[in-house]
Amino acid sequence: MCVIWGILGHWRPLVAYTAVEVALPWLLLGHAETRLTSSLTGLLIAAVPLVGALIVTLSRERARLGRRRWLGLLVGIVGVSAIVGLDVGQINLVALGEVAVVAVCYAVGPLILARRMGRLPALGIVAASLALSALVYAPESGRCSGPRCDTSERAADRRDGDRVRARARRQHPGDRWCARGCGGAIA
Repeated sequence: MCVIWGILGHWRPLVAYTAVEVALPWLLLGHAETRLTSSLTGLLIAAVPLVGALIVTLSRERARLGRRRWLGLLVGIVGVSAIVGLDVGQINLVALGEVAVVAVCYAVGPLILARRMGRLPALGIVAASLALSALVYAPESGRCSGPRCDTSERAADRRDGDRVRARARRQHPGDRWCARGCGGAIA
């Protein structure tokens, strides 16, 4: 119980950490990956150490990174691109920007941890962060999104509801997600 109060005593950095490390990246990355190839997304996320090194260098809080470390980071990016491949496909600039913001968020999150909550237990911070994210996302969890709950397939009035549920059962047997078009178990 003492751990919980210790973490809650640092609620401002906890909220900031949760926003930049969990909540915002989940939202942005989930949207971006519907428009970019997985290899390009993976390559962009692999830039997180570069972004982190750049932030630390610009903040001048620690010793500047030498040429060897920058070269090592660049070799790492080249290695990731060799493994993942560079399949750019069709590039969506909005999705590219979203992944860039995610990379910055993933680089800033550990800095918040180290500078503001370094003495707190890591497991408690992560648990509190995930719980806070769950509370933020809970109102949206009942809303439908994605191909299974396409509004064009939903009936506009109640008498067509049975037809829609029957079609959902046929298309997705055993899937109890979209009832009445969305947001509950199929009866």
